[in-house]
Amino acid sequence: MQLDMNFRDFSEGMAKDTNQLLASGVFGYNPNIQPLDLLELPATTFQPQILMPIGFDNLADKLTQSLQKHGIEAEFTFANSFELSSAEISSQYDLIFFGFKSDFYDGHSFFTTFLESETFNFGSYKNPQANQLLQDLESLQKPKARQKVLQELSSLLVEASYPLAEPLFESQVYYALSQNYTLQPRLDGYLDLTLIQY
Repeated sequence: MQLDMNFRDFSEGMAKDTNQLLASGVFGYNPNIQPLDLLELPATTFQPQILMPIGFDNLADKLTQSLQKHGIEAEFTFANSFELSSAEISSQYDLIFFGFKSDFYDGHSFFTTFLESETFNFGSYKNPQANQLLQDLESLQKPKARQKVLQELSSLLVEASYPLAEPLFESQVYYALSQNYTLQPRLDGYLDLTLIQY
């Protein structure tokens, strides 16, 4: 099933559809992952309980319309997931909507956070193959070797048979600079005004 949502239009150009957990500018992004069929649900009468962050009412309305086209009547609860325990979330909700950003331009820290942290691993996701790949990364220094393992992880974590999550969209960051300025961006993507020279 496809959600039939154009996130680029919905976000007025600030987001785009995606098929994996790492954004396209992060080291480990896998360009070979094919578009996903979202929410492969066996029953058309499924009424999922969905946890949405506070303030995402417009997105919930759009998702409701898209799901209704497939005979799915979702019920949304608005709360901040970080204020709830993992056990509470996994027992009360079928789907959890949350956003994230890789802290660095290498996907290793991002994957480690979700696979090994009880705070963010809401569904108690466990995958021995993913854990082994994470261990392999610890000893890899050469970029090509790291990239291969990170891309394998990117693919593994969205496999339809056992996904960590279903990625919907990634945000896009636009920079507008005058030709009178030069900018050296930081590794984490944030802008440091002290680095802008006129």
